[in-house]
Amino acid sequence: MRLSDGWARAVPIWSWHDAAVTPAATITAQAKALADATRFDIFERLRSSKGALLVVDLAETIPVHPNAIRGHLDVLIEARLVVREPVRRLGPGRPAWAYRVSPGAIERWGLTTPAEELASMLLEVLDSGASAKEIGERAGTRLHASTSGVPGSGPIEAVVGVARRLGYEPHRPRSRTGGVVEVSLSRCPCRGYPESQASIIKELHGAVLQQVCNAEGGGYVLQDLLLGPADAACRIVLAPTP
Repeated sequence: MRLSDGWARAVPIWSWHDAAVTPAATITAQAKALADATRFDIFERLRSSKGALLVVDLAETIPVHPNAIRGHLDVLIEARLVVREPVRRLGPGRPAWAYRVSPGAIERWGLTTPAEELASMLLEVLDSGASAKEIGERAGTRLHASTSGVPGSGPIEAVVGVARRLGYEPHRPRSRTGGVVEVSLSRCPCRGYPESQASIIKELHGAVLQQVCNAEGGGYVLQDLLLGPADAACRIVLAPTP
């Protein structure tokens, strides 16, 4: 349900923020806000909508209590990712709020860059206290669902698609002995980082790719993810499940 016949025209009451002068602190706050999977889903739902949505509209597809949705919306508003506008019913009843993505947020966060994906995961590790494996698994579920054309295409194709979203520029998969599949990577986000820092990127992205395999119903597992300054030929190695 979108705002339609049962609602009067919304009257915006927010101040528009110039996206070109958004300070670094705001961008950091936005990355942290979107690191939460539920908030990211809410943002994506608003981004894809042709008009402002009510909490009841969001609750139709976001599987959490409406009060929890309101709390997430407050965080998104504070981070300047979402704005709200008052809507008056044509009949009796209290005014309601409708929500839409704020100006500039679609261009900045509608489709995250590989660097933004990595920053978001690293911030969540720091803020939540969860392990890199847990954060990577959450990101893997989200990336698998949001990568166009990948879900349902099979675990190898899905891994290649998500690896591309992570900035790896993967080549065509090549089959090896025993059903093992290798995907060479022409670009590695770990290059340029010392080994101590590259290891956490490898752990995060490894969990992402394994979760993508799981989301496709299994069939393959991530046998190895060879990255970083010590690996001259970066690659993903997938093995058939026993």
